Amino acid sequence: MNMRETRRIIGNNLKARRKDLGVTMRQVAQAGGIGRTTLWKIECGRSSLPLESTPAVLKFLDLGEDPLVLLTPSRRKWGKGMIDQD
Repeated sequence: MNMRETRRIIGNNLKARRKDLGVTMRQVAQAGGIGRTTLWKIECGRSSLPLESTPAVLKFLDLGEDPLVLLTPSRRKWGKGMIDQD
């Protein structure tokens, strides 16, 4: 998996989780200490999630502490408070 594909997967998963929870880009961006435009670029796969912002974003989106959760290519709807659904 190359960097472009990695950014796309992370962005898609962040966007899907944000929408599942019904929170705005502004809320996630504020929680992570980044700008809304930066988050938009991340969700589009054009930019990477800053390392220093990752723990706060994961916590806000209730995804635990392991950033690898964002690399699952085909993530189904998580649902509120759910990380994995098998």
